[in-house]
Amino acid sequence: MRDRDILLGRVYCFKKPVDWKQGEKIKNGLLHRLPKIVRMHRVVVVGTVMLDWVKVATITKTIDKNFDHNLYIPIHPMRKNNATNMQLQLARDSFGNNGLTYPSYLKIHELHTVPRGILKEEPWRLKKSSVGSLRSFINRMGLDAGAASTLGVGVLSDELKDLIPLDLLLRSFEYLRS
Repeated sequence: MRDRDILLGRVYCFKKPVDWKQGEKIKNGLLHRLPKIVRMHRVVVVGTVMLDWVKVATITKTIDKNFDHNLYIPIHPMRKNNATNMQLQLARDSFGNNGLTYPSYLKIHELHTVPRGILKEEPWRLKKSSVGSLRSFINRMGLDAGAASTLGVGVLSDELKDLIPLDLLLRSFEYLRS
């Protein structure tokens, strides 16, 4: 199994910006472009873009009424969304805990591409069946141009191409081809 497949469905939180490596802070203002509210929430890796860069979706407690509620996937023990027939489940961690202690949803209408180095792994991950369902749902919904493609090898936006050093891009594409 490839590293990128292992990452899918893992739950992370963001490290404090003071703990980011200098290069991660500077990557043409990543710190300023990544909304603070996103950095305050846990996230789930929904795809890999390239070596050491992942696409994440935010875990949230509430549904924003300005967006289609079907773009918020309930995480067990929240009830399954009848319209989408979706509910994600977390696998048990090494202590036997199997989830978050508060009602949660995965917000998939807004995905963020970030370097893995600014993320700190949490003890949870989605069950394999939930990862498969999530991948299918994102593809079926046709969420932003990068979202569907990030469930494998992603297409880089012009903004990301400007952020990432050329040598890292070349190494990443070689890695993805292997």
